[in-house]
Amino acid sequence: EIMQEIITELNSLGFYPDKLRTDGSLWRFKRDENDKHGDAWGVCGELFSPQTGERFMSFVGGDWRNPDVVHIISSKKKFTAIEKKMVSQHFEDAKKKRDAELEKIRKLCEQQSLEIWNESQAFTPTEYTERKKIKGDFGVKTKMSSRGPVIIVPVKNVDDKLVGLQKIYPDGVKLFHPGTAKKGAFHLIGDHINGEAYICEGFATGASLHMATSKPVVVAFDAGNLAPVAREIRRRYRDTKLIVCGDDDKWTDGNPGRTMAEAAAKASLASTVFPDFATETKGLTDFNDLHVSSGLDAVREKFKSLKVEAHFLKHLGTHGDRFFYISSQNNRVTSLSTSGHNKNNLFSLMPLEYWESLYKDKLGTRWDEAFSDMMESCHKVGAFNPEIIRGVGYWEDRGRLLINTGAGVFLGG
Repeated sequence: EIMQEIITELNSLGFYPDKLRTDGSLWRFKRDENDKHGDAWGVCGELFSPQTGERFMSFVGGDWRNPDVVHIISSKKKFTAIEKKMVSQHFEDAKKKRDAELEKIRKLCEQQSLEIWNESQAFTPTEYTERKKIKGDFGVKTKMSSRGPVIIVPVKNVDDKLVGLQKIYPDGVKLFHPGTAKKGAFHLIGDHINGEAYICEGFATGASLHMATSKPVVVAFDAGNLAPVAREIRRRYRDTKLIVCGDDDKWTDGNPGRTMAEAAAKASLASTVFPDFATETKGLTDFNDLHVSSGLDAVREKFKSLKVEAHFLKHLGTHGDRFFYISSQNNRVTSLSTSGHNKNNLFSLMPLEYWESLYKDKLGTRWDEAFSDMMESCHKVGAFNPEIIRGVGYWEDRGRLLINTGAGVFLGG
């Protein structure tokens, strides 16, 4: 009866184990009948109250694909202080077992992915790429399977480490190699990220964007990964102009493509752009759909008038006990003392989203680290002479006329 209570609660969360293993070991089980890999994990233990001797069960588990979400279920609903500590300890023990197993899975996936990548052939067109009008290899390969040629898309983290693969079959079915650490990882189309980069969901969308613009495109693989990827790119390329090229899932309740693209843009100080179609046809949602239905010129047209804000924070150096900065938010030189490095003054330089994209983790925003990094960066730049600061006006410098309008600086002949 106690075990059935936990199974019933698991069912309400979308987990359907055949039975519970109650020996405290970690085991894999299928989430539902369509789960072929055993995407769920669990640790179930039998606990006894030291005060009453009452027996109760504690379950800790989740989905391997979403390690940030961990569920805890107990057959006992009211606890004494000692019982709470017991359940908390079981939770921590279960997470350690999960993390150790997850590390093994990740390493095996990386090893297998590298082997598959090295065994794969140079890209050749498939039914999928023909249907999507994709012309070019875009950093992918092809491997034969019983279902025909499969596109092998490398999944890498921001340090350029291969962490898995996505396989795209001729019929459009997409599968990640088991164990792929997708969160925050991506596929880059283009040689490198420079002053401007696009972020999108799928590979075909990314290929169409690159064909139309020749800009570097970051493929996040799905809407839920847009924000993690955008934050990773912002951390590494702080001054790069980012544009989230979202899907417009107007045919789906809640429009997840648009909603998550806008959330990703807000979290990383990026701009957004969405496709517009000549006719409202159900199923047309992304820039590859626009490419296929209306041609590459229709894709290019969306970017001709797109205005992208530049977000930057420059460390100018130090003078005495002062640190000097200029940012896109205030567009003027600001000096701070050591003690002046506080949240309010940082907000005057850049908005909260900027600092969260760089320093936020599960425990909150690491402000002390932000303060330290800013001062260290100024020390690395070296001495700054505040006498060279000029305001709005005009002056002669080395025989040239310089004009500062407040909106920009112009150099005369």
